[in-house]
Amino acid sequence: MRTIVLAGVAVGCATMLILLLCGIPHPRKSKPRAADPLNVTGIHLGLAGDACEAYRRLIGTWPSNVAALTGVIFVKDTNVFTDGWGHALVLRAWPSVTNQMWLLSYGADGVPGGEGSNADIVYTLTAGP
Repeated sequence: MRTIVLAGVAVGCATMLILLLCGIPHPRKSKPRAADPLNVTGIHLGLAGDACEAYRRLIGTWPSNVAALTGVIFVKDTNVFTDGWGHALVLRAWPSVTNQMWLLSYGADGVPGGEGSNADIVYTLTAGP
């Protein structure tokens, strides 16, 4: 394993030396791009959903809120309970619908309803048999 790494470094150095000698500039590293809020929201909804499902398997009901959820299930990064725009995700579970739960993001504006980037995003969880 070390031989491969060292060989890769040697090849990289040799390649860099050739590029410098030939006058070909090395490509600059680009600045990191800001994460797309919609992608972040999708990832966070999935992770929060996993925590909700773990809670349900352990307790037998869906969590009523984030505090109840994190009181039972350890979540390393509680930022997963925010969407890509920094708004808190909403947990919805109704006693009359015991097999489903919904996680919601109210979009960029943080207000229910809307269109485009302001549209609500709903993530539905369904309990297995």
